[in-house]
Amino acid sequence: MRSFAGILVVALVLMTCARADAQKKKGAAAPPLDLKGKTVKQVFDELLPGMGAADLAARNTPQQTWQKICVEASAPGQEKLRREVCELMSARLGADVPTPARVWLLQQLQRIGGEESVEAVAAAARDRDVQVRGEAVRCLANIPSAAATGKLVSLLPGPDAQATVGVLNALGHRHDRAAVPAIARELAGKDRAIVQAAARALGRMPGPETAGALASARATAPKEALAAINDAYLSCADQLLKDGSGRTPWRSTRS
Repeated sequence: MRSFAGILVVALVLMTCARADAQKKKGAAAPPLDLKGKTVKQVFDELLPGMGAADLAARNTPQQTWQKICVEASAPGQEKLRREVCELMSARLGADVPTPARVWLLQQLQRIGGEESVEAVAAAARDRDVQVRGEAVRCLANIPSAAATGKLVSLLPGPDAQATVGVLNALGHRHDRAAVPAIARELAGKDRAIVQAAARALGRMPGPETAGALASARATAPKEALAAINDAYLSCADQLLKDGSGRTPWRSTRS
């Protein structure tokens, strides 16, 4: 009897775990967010000044409080809340908000932002503040929307080499082949860092078009960038062989 009872208990536990796992996969609604009777907007408006405080220690509590709300908003079944939270943040990325707060909001949007945030984040990617621009580009790199790729492409070339490299790295991170033509154009430049970044980005999107662009670039690229171009080309060649093509467009013999 004891053995049977033990088996029954184990079976009930497994059934409970399986049911909980199934509900999680179905996106079961999470418990309501406890905002102490306030709306999400009211809480956000109260926390925002602290998130941009000049004193680092003073920012900690409001930033962490808002981050917790963002995490809860990203839970399964909370799409309506996630969108509301993201729209609130997206509306406060302008220059009227202190830089520390904008950077923090962009970091949260990088984790939970979607289609609703693309336009505002893209505008922030053209901000005068270098830190805001860089964070906005990283945010666009992670937003799961095809529109984000287009916004990143529109930032090429950047106002300086560092900005251009940042955008190229972001496009490489996205692995969106729609950006290949724009990235390939940056291979024609003379700045070593830009050419290297373009080559590495293309190396993450192997295909015939990418391989052709890399092969052509060898004839004009700075010598210091050739190693990056060669590595990217080999990645493309390897993928083409795996795909069964067996042919690569290597045309230049430059070393």
